[in-house]
Amino acid sequence: RIVAISKYTRNEDIKLFGADPEKISVIYNGYRNVCQTPPADLKIAYPYFLTVGAVKERKNTLRIVQAFGEFKKKNTSPHKLIVVGKTGNPYSQKVQKYIKESRLQSDVIFFGHTDDPRLSYLYRHATALVFPSTIESFGFPVLEAMSCGLPVITSNTGGVAEVAGEAALLVNPESAPEIAAAMSAVATDQKLRVDLV
Repeated sequence: RIVAISKYTRNEDIKLFGADPEKISVIYNGYRNVCQTPPADLKIAYPYFLTVGAVKERKNTLRIVQAFGEFKKKNTSPHKLIVVGKTGNPYSQKVQKYIKESRLQSDVIFFGHTDDPRLSYLYRHATALVFPSTIESFGFPVLEAMSCGLPVITSNTGGVAEVAGEAALLVNPESAPEIAAAMSAVATDQKLRVDLV
């Protein structure tokens, strides 16, 4: 048999590899409840959006930064964007170039690959997780954030949409304005935040 971690993955197996649908079982992943780990003593004084995952194209980091830039133009909020994940590849250099050209250096903070106590703090105190991947079979950060009581903005396609269901704001991952609008909604609408949590 073939084990697929989501219906999306099952369908991709059939489409790309011609797998026999009768031989595929969908068994969802579990997740780590990161917020069971005592948080690090970071004392971040500003509100922030959080994105978690290696800085690479399919994680859509550049579009997240573009959306955050649009959010900053339309809101007087002191929000920053914290990016947790491995950097150092050509795509991350492209992201850094955009940040510099857009004068967002003081508003986009890279934490790199981090440990569970720091991640526990970041999930607990963020305004929302922003995770609009373009390709994702499952999306652990979506469940990690939800388990910490953090609202989630994620893609309306792929495995993340399936995992998030109706408990997140689903956006077109190709649309920076749509991602920015979701950020504004979560940052300004307390009832929406409570409903998502």
